[in-house]
Amino acid sequence: MSNGNSIGSNNKLNFKTKNELVDYYRNMYKTIPDYFIEKIQKIITFLRTSLSEQLEQEYFFAFTGGKDCLAALIIIKLYYFLKQKIDYTVTDKLLLNFFANYSMLKLPKNLFKVAYFMNNEDFEEEEDYIINFVKEEDLDIFYVYSDFVKGLKYLINKYNMSYIIMGTRSTDLKNNNGDIDIYQFLHKSTYPYPEFKRVYPVFHFDLEDVWRIILLSKVKYLDLYNRGYSSIGKVKNSKVNENLMFKNESLPAWCLNKEYSNTERSYR
Repeated sequence: MSNGNSIGSNNKLNFKTKNELVDYYRNMYKTIPDYFIEKIQKIITFLRTSLSEQLEQEYFFAFTGGKDCLAALIIIKLYYFLKQKIDYTVTDKLLLNFFANYSMLKLPKNLFKVAYFMNNEDFEEEEDYIINFVKEEDLDIFYVYSDFVKGLKYLINKYNMSYIIMGTRSTDLKNNNGDIDIYQFLHKSTYPYPEFKRVYPVFHFDLEDVWRIILLSKVKYLDLYNRGYSSIGKVKNSKVNENLMFKNESLPAWCLNKEYSNTERSYR
């Protein structure tokens, strides 16, 4: 665990001020590494070759307001951006063009349905963020007042949905023993969930990938991440990640040193 100052030793660099440290990470995320392009190309190819028909019909997107869901939404928006260009080749130039125009791009409202499963244990900031987010994106949202399993049964039975897009990463799966193909984007539901197919656009992303695509798009994200929370769960068990403290000041979640990336979900 961090002693509050060791985060400044990233890559053996020492930072004297919080601003210096934050600027370092901000500049790092402005770059587009080749491996990042390759990961995005793989999911875009999957969507184009295996899910293009489904993406032309109504489908649900399970949105919690969290960073992984937001990154998945950006990937879906990129898919439609490429579809308009009739070219699904991902390059650094293409991504820069996409990010430069991101604020003007909209998802197909007639197809893309957002579902938010509400409960009394969520942060108030999270609910406010989601309300404002779907308004800015001009999307329809379905507020489901039940637990996740019952809510899914309701949506699937009422709207006959067979595909639901989720912001799940490979590291989120409890039974992940390292044998899972990191490019496996489609998973069948298992008991006690109703029968449907889960689409995981960011399944192969690591923490740095998630924050890179969010920060490059300049999309507004949940402010709790700016206050030292590396992952958002229920109010009663979510805490500021102590590895995001620098000289008694909290850092944005995207400043979490790779050395401590395994603590991302340890504080929820």
